[in-house]
Amino acid sequence: MITAIILPDAVESIGPNAFRDRAELHTINLPANLKRFWFSSSGYSEAFRECTELYNLIIPENLTEIQFQSDTTYARDFRGCRKLPLKTCARLEELGYKGDF
Repeated sequence: MITAIILPDAVESIGPNAFRDRAELHTINLPANLKRFWFSSSGYSEAFRECTELYNLIIPENLTEIQFQSDTTYARDFRGCRKLPLKTCARLEELGYKGDF
């Protein structure tokens, strides 16, 4: 069971269901060069949806913006990630996330 993932800083995008439903995942970093979360043909990105144990999301200081949904204003990338600290959720919103947690 994988509980922590370290993505290399060279990663620029994360797929629509990359880590979806990985309830055991508690730690992951967002790469320093991350530009976007890709969305599926259905128009949604749910990269970390229902990662119910995710409480440690490492966000580099130098990230200033991430492209989440492009065709709607509502993303689902972190839906069900209720253990994320309020400070982390606020930082994701600063980066452009407009979905729920």
